[in-house]
Amino acid sequence: MIKIVTFIVLLLCLESCNMPETKIYSLYVPSDTATTDTGKGDEPKRKPAMPLSIIVDSPRYLTQPYIAYRNSPYELTIARYTKWDSAPVKLIGGELKTALSKKTVFSDVRVTNITPVNSHILKVNLRKFERYDAPLTSYAELSLDAELINPQGENLYRMTFNKRIKLNDGSFKSLAEGISMAVYEAIEQLCKDIGKGDG
Repeated sequence: MIKIVTFIVLLLCLESCNMPETKIYSLYVPSDTATTDTGKGDEPKRKPAMPLSIIVDSPRYLTQPYIAYRNSPYELTIARYTKWDSAPVKLIGGELKTALSKKTVFSDVRVTNITPVNSHILKVNLRKFERYDAPLTSYAELSLDAELINPQGENLYRMTFNKRIKLNDGSFKSLAEGISMAVYEAIEQLCKDIGKGDG
């Protein structure tokens, strides 16, 4: 009996030594120093009280941190030992919050799951945040829809963003670089368009 238990323990130890390491990847989205208007001298101009609530929706697999990739339009693979440092839905919400509070007229930007009263609402539907492996090359793919609604429920702005960025190779590091670039482009377009309309 002791030999069997010892054998099982040794077998479990060997099995745990053979498990692949977990790798975690993060986005790097450059934050430009340009913000909204400034007053005279070095004193920044105070923004009017215009709260904005960001609500991000996505397919279930994008609410988990595991990296997703496709080799056909019909099959999605979830990596077991490679992750984002946070779920894509949270990464997008966080990057939008940072950029919109710096580059638009909105003073109090929050990511939330509820629809608050007396606040502008930015509804984001994150559809793709993944690697696509074509026969000869791989791409980082980001796809989302955004809709800005004022406190009275009127639609002020709509955007559909689809981007495929060719990767240097099929590695997850290359994916992180490509997705970062796509997220940056989406946020820049959104900030620029919202800045024009100002709600």
